[in-house]
Amino acid sequence: MAYIGNSQLKLPEKIFTCPDGSAVYAGSVPPGASYGEKPVVVFVPGLGSHAKTFWNKNTMYENAYRSGYRTAYIEFNMPGKMSLNMWNNGESLAHMLSDICSHYHVPRVVIVAHSKGGVDSQTAAVFYGAANHIEKIITLSTPHFGSQLADFAYSSAGWAFAELIKAHSPGCFAMQTGSMREFRAMTDSNSNNITPIITFAGNGGADELTRMRVSSMLLDRFGENDGVVTVESAHNPNGEHLGTFHLNHAQMSNGQFIWAHLAPVLAGLQQEPVVAASASPFCAPPAQIIKGGRLEKGISESFYVDSTVEKFTVSIMIHGNPLKRSLMLISPDGRKTALSAKRDFDNVTVMRASVDNPKVGKWRLATQPGKGAYWCLICLHGKDIFCVCPKAAAPGQMEANLRILRTYPDGYDVFGEYNIKNGNELPTLQTLPKGIYNLEMHLSGELDDGSIFERSLVRPLASGSDLRELLKQGVNARNK
Repeated sequence: MAYIGNSQLKLPEKIFTCPDGSAVYAGSVPPGASYGEKPVVVFVPGLGSHAKTFWNKNTMYENAYRSGYRTAYIEFNMPGKMSLNMWNNGESLAHMLSDICSHYHVPRVVIVAHSKGGVDSQTAAVFYGAANHIEKIITLSTPHFGSQLADFAYSSAGWAFAELIKAHSPGCFAMQTGSMREFRAMTDSNSNNITPIITFAGNGGADELTRMRVSSMLLDRFGENDGVVTVESAHNPNGEHLGTFHLNHAQMSNGQFIWAHLAPVLAGLQQEPVVAASASPFCAPPAQIIKGGRLEKGISESFYVDSTVEKFTVSIMIHGNPLKRSLMLISPDGRKTALSAKRDFDNVTVMRASVDNPKVGKWRLATQPGKGAYWCLICLHGKDIFCVCPKAAAPGQMEANLRILRTYPDGYDVFGEYNIKNGNELPTLQTLPKGIYNLEMHLSGELDDGSIFERSLVRPLASGSDLRELLKQGVNARNK
């Protein structure tokens, strides 16, 4: 029999297996807990995670046991190792909650859900009749409004890398911000949306040269975040937000970091909303340039640094064999700098360089061919930086390349591509048929001081929208 650490606490054991392959694990029952003075707590994992997430290198199970709680842990079915959407998981969870209540002889349970598990839990409550079995749902960094990280996984620049790390799945597809916008419209005003929801969020804690740190920098464009979910998205519109802590997305599910904040809520003690004192203040969002693709032809990317840039960072994630030679950052005057590199996990190498007071002009990234794919994020900082379109572009010197992608769980189609130069009129465009869409914008041009600027942006588009108006808004956007 396996145990937790050096203690005599047994690992949770499987008690139910559902027809769809999902399962329920039950933790050991603390002495005296069977009398029901404390609620049964059901832990629901996030996207692509397993029940063991809550006890493997995680003190959550042990914390709950030591505090006198009976516990159950959800293991969702993942056919082909791909996570399913909230509809599949929500229906399955509703059946499992009924079985858990029968097993423990209780009418209701408290759910503690990490990440997408919170969306799965609310789906079970609102759409599959599980509300009668749930006392309340506590969500830990749940993307109630989706994650822009999922949007980028379904972008043309991010697709190849996301494909190799096996990020694409029905579950990831459902976490796009456009998809979750539709979910919120169906859920928030639903008469069955009666289950109390309490939310917590994270806003930091990722180490340098890790995949989590790079994704956090990507999300900085949208606000404070934990490397996967923004603080804004972690707020449920019908819930009560009780805490934002300087933790990354993984730490938000670990009892070592979150139990002290979770315990009072489980005990029914109402704590005041709090932002941890250690949380670093959020600075102005950076401008961004996004690149990506496969390594068969190596990396040969160029980008422009304009006069508003006071500092920039280049972060690259590479999936595949280690590069035979260093990836070089080459300045406009030909000076070469090798990027710092560190092996993360799952065959991913993270590379990074930072440049203060950079020379204005064309910079390049170059290395030899290899096997795999890469994704590159260039963050531009400055007190007068503009995120999308400049206020002082030289007359007639701006170009917008726009691409509309219709996304699917396992792919995307290019719905349309448009090139708009020098303020030309937009073409007449049809409205979008029903589906999930992303708009990619690559803007370039010349500032009034002669320096060349470059910016990238990915944003969701709603089906049925007036595409012409959306494109017009996108081109004319200023720091939005």
